[in-house]
Amino acid sequence: AERPDFTVILGDLTDEGYKDNKFQWNYEFFAGLTQLGSRVPLVPVPGNGEKDMEWFKYFFAAPEQKNYYKFSYGNADFFILNSNLPYIPATPLSPQYQWLEKALATSTARWKFVCLHYAPYSSDENDYGDAYKGRSDWGDSLVRGYIPLYEKYGVDLVFYGHLHDYERTWPLRAGKAVEKNGVIYVMSGGGGGNLEDFAPNRPWFSNVLYRGHHFCLASIAGGTLQFRMYDLDGKLQDTFTLSK
Repeated sequence: AERPDFTVILGDLTDEGYKDNKFQWNYEFFAGLTQLGSRVPLVPVPGNGEKDMEWFKYFFAAPEQKNYYKFSYGNADFFILNSNLPYIPATPLSPQYQWLEKALATSTARWKFVCLHYAPYSSDENDYGDAYKGRSDWGDSLVRGYIPLYEKYGVDLVFYGHLHDYERTWPLRAGKAVEKNGVIYVMSGGGGGNLEDFAPNRPWFSNVLYRGHHFCLASIAGGTLQFRMYDLDGKLQDTFTLSK
């Protein structure tokens, strides 16, 4: 109904999308996507649900590489990462890290967005340590190695899924919440999987939490970005505006 220019799915397009599980693509993914996908281009992000990537590589024609790639639209550049093994941990020695740094360093776009599957920051209750019984890592340490690149090269927003909820951080820089020149992280994993829940206490980085299925809409006009998140009844659950 919002008539988007394109749709990004932040990984887990399937549940167990192995080579031997083609039925999950034919009878679950494509069957469910047809009404939208026949009209709106889809930008896929690799997730752990795509497993051996056999059908991901077969069905999608991504530029540059099949597993991680970049594309431009208007005055924005999108950097799509593969956060599955062996593409992580994110260290300067890895080919994907080197590719991302070069791509960010040479980008002249006004807006820069990174999309991946695993969560650099998350208030999830038990994926990164049982927050009811002890400490949590509040995210996946294997993908946090990219954070210095986001901050160095002026990434505006980092989108990811994996956890089946919605969370938006404060602008972050150097491990702190800041008022200016920070990177905002948006976890949007409410596209259909069984919902998860949040820890009993809110970590330092967390700004907005929402437990429910949802979709996000980002609109850009020049130096203004307006972001909205809606639930399945079309009710606005989160919104913010960035200007630059």
